Amino acid sequence: MNANFTHTKKIVTAAMLAALGFAISLWEFPVFPATPFLKLDFSNLTTMLGGFLLGPVYAVAIEAAKQLLRYTITSSFGIGEIANLIITISFVLPGSILYIFKKGRLSAIIGMLMGTMLQVTMGLLSNRYIMFPLFFQAPADPVDMFNQVWVFIMLFNLIKATSISIIVMLLYKHLSRALKWVLGKGKKGKEVANEPSEEYNEGADETK
Repeated sequence: MNANFTHTKKIVTAAMLAALGFAISLWEFPVFPATPFLKLDFSNLTTMLGGFLLGPVYAVAIEAAKQLLRYTITSSFGIGEIANLIITISFVLPGSILYIFKKGRLSAIIGMLMGTMLQVTMGLLSNRYIMFPLFFQAPADPVDMFNQVWVFIMLFNLIKATSISIIVMLLYKHLSRALKWVLGKGKKGKEVANEPSEEYNEGADETK
């Protein structure tokens, strides 16, 4: 019964994060005048928080749900949503997987650094082989266009991932408290539903 209740809380939390991420994604703005199609938003924050709170599987589900919602208002026929899904998952997976084995601020930082490097790499690859060939059609040459703006794409993803990482760390103490709630913990680490405590690592509470 208690395990089912915790699972239900995780599903509800994931749904709320996906909806919030979609709402945040509506507020977006271009960073570089040379590449107005690269628009920065902070919706990946909810996916990253979901990865730390619920784990990598839920993080993927949150991002997939968010991109499905984005598809209803897309101007890229779903191509941009597919590319964004790949890029965002590459960012959140390292941190959320590492956090399973070692909870704490240091693990979160290392995971997001790894995710940032992976996002920059996947941002270049997904634009080169998905976004540009499928979205930018003739008479423009997709390869030539990509070669002209790849530096902006790299910087854009670096800025985006770094910004999300900084915001997550500013919210880290609240993340620790939310983790207790999702796992069925009360104040001072006491269990509110007599659930086993092995799933929660007290390292996540180190910022008190």
